[in-house]
Amino acid sequence: MAHQMHIFDNGAALAEALAGRVAGALSEGVATRGAASIAVSGGSTPKAFFKALSTADLDWSKVTITLVDERFVPETNERSNHKLVADNLMVGRGGARDSCPSITPSPMPKTRRWWRPATPTGSSGRSTW
Repeated sequence: MAHQMHIFDNGAALAEALAGRVAGALSEGVATRGAASIAVSGGSTPKAFFKALSTADLDWSKVTITLVDERFVPETNERSNHKLVADNLMVGRGGARDSCPSITPSPMPKTRRWWRPATPTGSSGRSTW
């Protein structure tokens, strides 16, 4: 398989080109199999790509979007990858999607302390447990 280097003038041009390629692959999946899937990462890097892809003219109701990673924070937290996808990919035409799976953190269970501080014994100053 031959590799081809693509050079773009800026990040916006890269995001648009990538969105076009991905939209084409998603459209082809919907046309040939009746459905398509995309697994996306979070962070700030894919934000422009998500915005560009959200404008793609395809049947979003047949596209499954899932996260490959998530921070252990509520969906409304600014650091949430779910929020990033919801705010940037599931808008515009991409908003035709019902939802994106999320990971909702539950409270951490209370645990008993399994250690106790060392206490000096006698004049040696040695600690005992």
